Amino acid sequence: MEEVINICFSCELTEILTRMSFVKPCSSLFVCPENSAPVVNVASNAYSVNIGNSITLQCNVQANPFHTSVKWQRVDNNDNAVDIDMTNSRYNGSQVNSPSLVISQTITSDEGRYFCLATNAVGTGQSQQTYLTVVGSTPTATVDQPQYSANKGSDITLQCSYTANPAASMVRWERDNGNTVVEIGDTTNNNKYGGSAVSSPSLIIYNAEESDEGNYKCKVTNSVGTGISPTTNLEVVGNIPIVTVTTSAYIVDVNSSITLDCQVTVNPTHTSVFWQKVTGGNTETIYIHGGKYNGSSISNPSLNISDVEFSDAGTYYCYARNSVGTGSSTQVVLAVSGNTPSVSLSQNNMTVNYGNNVTIGCVVVANPYQTSVYWQKISGELTVTIDMTNTSKYGGATVALPSLYIIGADTSDGANYVCFAVNSNGTGQSCEGTLTVLGYTPNISLTQNTMTVNYGNNVTIGCVVSANPSHTSVYWQKISGGQTVTIDMSNTYKYGGGNVASPSLYIIRADTSDAAYYVCFATNSVGTGQSSLGTLTVAGNIPIITVPTSAYIVNIDNSITLACQVTAYPTHNSVYWQKVIGANTKIIQIDGEKYTGSSVTNHGLTISNAQFSDAGSYYCYAANSVGTGSSTQIIVAVAGSEYF
Repeated sequence: MEEVINICFSCELTEILTRMSFVKPCSSLFVCPENSAPVVNVASNAYSVNIGNSITLQCNVQANPFHTSVKWQRVDNNDNAVDIDMTNSRYNGSQVNSPSLVISQTITSDEGRYFCLATNAVGTGQSQQTYLTVVGSTPTATVDQPQYSANKGSDITLQCSYTANPAASMVRWERDNGNTVVEIGDTTNNNKYGGSAVSSPSLIIYNAEESDEGNYKCKVTNSVGTGISPTTNLEVVGNIPIVTVTTSAYIVDVNSSITLDCQVTVNPTHTSVFWQKVTGGNTETIYIHGGKYNGSSISNPSLNISDVEFSDAGTYYCYARNSVGTGSSTQVVLAVSGNTPSVSLSQNNMTVNYGNNVTIGCVVVANPYQTSVYWQKISGELTVTIDMTNTSKYGGATVALPSLYIIGADTSDGANYVCFAVNSNGTGQSCEGTLTVLGYTPNISLTQNTMTVNYGNNVTIGCVVSANPSHTSVYWQKISGGQTVTIDMSNTYKYGGGNVASPSLYIIRADTSDAAYYVCFATNSVGTGQSSLGTLTVAGNIPIITVPTSAYIVNIDNSITLACQVTAYPTHNSVYWQKVIGANTKIIQIDGEKYTGSSVTNHGLTISNAQFSDAGSYYCYAANSVGTGSSTQIIVAVAGSEYF
């Protein structure tokens, strides 16, 4: 049986090939019918590709006459065959010489049924359909539980697992605490976080604290998109121990026993309990040795004191420690009956702003009850008992209210204070408490101590004020020739600034009268401060005019030049001459013939063709922006005149 080769030749070409012994006779070959539409086949009726990859849909075309065009169609959701747009850079092929279709960077919408079509002069042939499946989707991320709880200061891992095709390229976590949303990745603060990576998607939080609380989501990204897990909530529990005492003061008879009650509320569990005693400013830790002291343990935090002595009187504090930190109770004052009052200050160091009121707290425990209370103030080497009859300055210091109330604190109140209480057994006293009064007269400095300004220019003398309490006024003084005057800031044509908001002094169009010493002042409730002296020099003056010769003699009809020299800053802008005969003064008019010179560059006066009438006294003048300067007298005599 003859083998049929699936090659399409015309009969004419087949006969030629047969004679050349390349193929069998035409009757043995598969010969395309001449003048028929192309025969189009696809290599496979189904293809599969991972999303994002490329795929080639193979197409074979046999045509006689030869095909002139190739195209592909895909069936859309409405079952319509739509031409593939080959202008889209994701598509290649679909040409006469390469009819297969190449799809690059596949996406989910590429999935569907495809047909290859070829056209020749006879008509169009179409392949059977081939179906393209696009494999892949956004990742699926899950958390293993909806709620986590971590002790403060411990590490916690929020578990995340995922499946992804294509493979995941990035893992991130998102935290939402109700106010802000924060993204956490594998490079976010490695001292605080671990994990959150493709290879280890779970999130490790180190040293958990309250700010870590919130709702977390695991976000996994691949080339398709990002998958987000359900929310898991993290709660951080725990704080330093809360230590409370049921009683803040105890009175016990000497030689008896007493239990100072203490209760601890804590999470995480406390690991130790201890007590401290404060007496006269000294702090002592109580050591439990099974004799005088018992308790002070995790299971029994209260302190039991046996065989109480007078020396046991004082202020006690209960402490408990856990992994978060150490908590302290409020004070417990223990008084031993038959003793002088136990007196303590609520604070040993206090601060008050100048002008404010302040209370220095005093706690008295006395048996028998105190009969009087008083205070002493220690300032340097001087100790005085405070006069409580001065009710405009002080309050308190009574049996019922032993604390001292100071009204309108000023610098003199900055000192050490001691509280005293008296009962029938004697007088007890507290340790010294220090009161610091914040506030001072304004500190004032000039930005420059020496300044120079050109005549007619504006100038600012800078002043910087630092004050607590804030300054309420600013003023300036000017010192000139031994006379001190306060500058009138209402003269806004001459001055600016000089106020609380802008303490610097602004002088408008400085003149010689402004050359002086200046002092800046500022006042607050404490007092008035002042700067050092600042010197302002005004550069410039009226021109200085000198004449090298004070008398000239000229023969009649001759010429003579009267010399004049001008020195000026600012530079002079005009020069002129005057002639005086008797009581008559005449300004010389420069006409270029009889008189020449008398200019800014040529100060001298030249008199041509001198006549007897030219005899007289002459003066040279020069003017600048400051004013006008004049020379001394120059006498001109003309030979034969009455002045010769």
